[in-house]
Amino acid sequence: MERYWRSLVDVLVAPVDAFRRMRDAPMPLFGLLVAIVAQTVLALGTNSLAPALPVDPGPTLNPVSDVIGTFVAFLVGVGVLHVSARILGGTGSLRASISGLGLAMTPGLFFAPIYVVANLWGAGGIALVASVLLGMWGLLLDVIAIREVYELSTARSIGTLLVALVGLALTVIAFALLIGLIAFAISL
Repeated sequence: MERYWRSLVDVLVAPVDAFRRMRDAPMPLFGLLVAIVAQTVLALGTNSLAPALPVDPGPTLNPVSDVIGTFVAFLVGVGVLHVSARILGGTGSLRASISGLGLAMTPGLFFAPIYVVANLWGAGGIALVASVLLGMWGLLLDVIAIREVYELSTARSIGTLLVALVGLALTVIAFALLIGLIAFAISL
């Protein structure tokens, strides 16, 4: 149990060492658990901030669907990042990637207490700013995790994120076109 707590703390205070340990001794189930909890906390809090947002956050599902969606989205995202990192010369494993990228979402765990305090003070804007700052912190940890897990340079780690983003966008577009074509064919 101590290893898990130590990993959470080290990701925040000594991320390079923590992610190197993830590379050498992955904890994929723990990484997956942290990712699901952090993303669910952020999603539930951000959805309740809808009045403070300048745009509609979109439809919300029930919490069980949110957790399942987070699980699937995280695994797909990690899979695309894994392929991207390998294309760019990385040597890490998928298990280490799940561990590292899951633990890189640790800052999202801070959103719940910030959200509660902001609502007690009647300052929803604080929670909104906090979610943006925690997201940026998580993105920085993603770059460090990719760099350490795959033994890439910082530039290649950022490139991995960009290649993965383009890959995901193209996949979504292709899937949407396929659904559209199927719907068109059925309507004939």
